[in-house]
Amino acid sequence: MIRPLFLAISIFLACCTMAQQTIKGKAIDSETQEPVAFANVFFSGTLIGSTTDIDGNFSFEIPVEGKYELIISYIGYKEFSKEILTNEEIPFLNVELEPEVIELKDIEVEADTTGWADNYTTFKRLFLGETQNAVKVDITNPKDIFLFYDPIENGLFAHSRKEIVIENKALGYRIGYAMKQFGMEYKTGQFYSFGIPRFQEIEPKGKGQAKRWEKARAKAYNGSFVHFLKSYKDNSFTKEGYKVHELFRIPNRNRPPEELIQEKIRSLMSERKNHRIVIGETKDSDSLSYWMRMRRMPLIVDSIGLEITDNSLLEGDVLNYKGYLRIVYTKEPEESGFSRYRIGGGVDNKQTTIAYFANPITIYDNGYYDVANVFFEGYMGWSSKIAEMLPLEYLPQSSKP
Repeated sequence: MIRPLFLAISIFLACCTMAQQTIKGKAIDSETQEPVAFANVFFSGTLIGSTTDIDGNFSFEIPVEGKYELIISYIGYKEFSKEILTNEEIPFLNVELEPEVIELKDIEVEADTTGWADNYTTFKRLFLGETQNAVKVDITNPKDIFLFYDPIENGLFAHSRKEIVIENKALGYRIGYAMKQFGMEYKTGQFYSFGIPRFQEIEPKGKGQAKRWEKARAKAYNGSFVHFLKSYKDNSFTKEGYKVHELFRIPNRNRPPEELIQEKIRSLMSERKNHRIVIGETKDSDSLSYWMRMRRMPLIVDSIGLEITDNSLLEGDVLNYKGYLRIVYTKEPEESGFSRYRIGGGVDNKQTTIAYFANPITIYDNGYYDVANVFFEGYMGWSSKIAEMLPLEYLPQSSKP
């Protein structure tokens, strides 16, 4: 059985500790050297940002220290990005934006227009998610999304030249999402979605709505991978409700060798063809149904290792681990919508995730990590979609100093 494998949505996250700096710069056209006014300047995945003034200048405070991805975007120009580390001196940034030349071949987009409506329904489910919050999330410019189902590759793929505008009325955010990659490859069960989100807060209609949004935001944050990383770094993860075990993928000892299974099936199929199988055989290991059952058994099974009860895997800011961890968040049950994706069941119906660390990752104070090095099976992979996405700097009210 293919296990669903998910890549966390890539949002170029940042990190934080209590401090303030100011980032300053100027955006100009690389060819004319004229200022570019009213360009968006922001840290990806956050509420932090501004726009350039009439002279192309920008300046805004960095409320917390850490690592950020600075994005400068404007229609007609190639997107500019630069990593910013606030523990280093940040010089005045002179940014030359390159005009974007769209060639004819670039605008000939292959899209499955006849099946767009069905593909869009599938796209929304994969992109926004299937959590309770997802019901209250809308895409306001769906026709700007190009969708293509490839029957040969058995996959659904999407891209958009314009920023996708998302209204999340469950959490109170408007998100401008610059999609970079999106695909669901059904052959392998692999899903990936990469992009750059730009957050804005929606003005609440009153104190009641503001309280509901804060409650929903805290619920989305608790049990998330960022929550786990931050609590693991400060060694409060067990108190926060996480149970963590090493996990190993090992050959299934109850499954006979593949060569033997195939040999037995061929032999018994031949006997059946020649009418030499006696109905009602008592020796199960000689029956065709037995060996067919053996073939259906998984080649690899999970073996739970030692429980991790402290942050001894941490070396400085690096979670120095390669391999699988089973992460169970015990303070909330799984949402009912996850039940049809669950393989083998969660732990006591709690939010159970298997995280694969391809390489050690650096954890910044707010939970920034290299998303390309972590893959998810289980609950976090299912729930880590746009409908549950929060600005990087978000902290529940109860956690704020």
